[in-house]
Amino acid sequence: MTSAKARVMTFGALFLIWLGYLFYLVLHTTDPVIARPQFLIAQAVVVADITGTADAPKADIVVRQVLWVSDPALKLGGKTLLVPDLLGCGKDQGYEGPRSYVLPIVFSGSGNAWQITPIPTPTSYRKPSHGSIDIFKAGPLPAGVVNALVAFANRKPVEATGLLDPILPELNAAEYCVAVFGPAFDWRDEIVPHGILPGRLPIKDAVKLQQELSKLGATVQIIPVEVRIYPDTPQVREQALDAMKLRR
Repeated sequence: MTSAKARVMTFGALFLIWLGYLFYLVLHTTDPVIARPQFLIAQAVVVADITGTADAPKADIVVRQVLWVSDPALKLGGKTLLVPDLLGCGKDQGYEGPRSYVLPIVFSGSGNAWQITPIPTPTSYRKPSHGSIDIFKAGPLPAGVVNALVAFANRKPVEATGLLDPILPELNAAEYCVAVFGPAFDWRDEIVPHGILPGRLPIKDAVKLQQELSKLGATVQIIPVEVRIYPDTPQVREQALDAMKLRR
């Protein structure tokens, strides 16, 4: 009888220990786990302050700390950077309101803008948050396509950062000719946009722009990607630094 009681007490103690371990896991695994491949293609990993509303961040960040950078010549600490990708980030992408975040970023190649590095996995396994516009053919109305792109860039200049870069020299030259020589020298109809346009748009904007261009007869597809940002916590920092050890 005593032996049976001892076994019951032992099992009871082990059960309580197991429950305690589960409780420990709950307390210590609430922070997000980073997507390591996203960090392995970053040019820099920074801790930055993001402002905005509870649901929507602004595109300007202030870099508080540089956790890792591919080129020491990039002096990012203390700088204010433009990250248009943030305008497409919500709760699904890790945004939790104004606070500090750990961001894997790469230079966009347009002005002073940076991009959040995407998660490099097949898009069928991910919910896209952003998309790039790929124009196969401008169709029968290339001027209409150009005007639609310009109109979108005017409506949403931050989201469209870099979008017009491939045709901007031609647009500026055409406008100069019109200003100097008159409307007879307007050759904007000859500008034919094609290929993958720089930058990426919030996925809803990308879909809407694709629909507008398709109505004009253009053949357009969206190249979808997913980006994520990470609230600055000790666990996220530890995981980010651990991932960057593979880059040394």
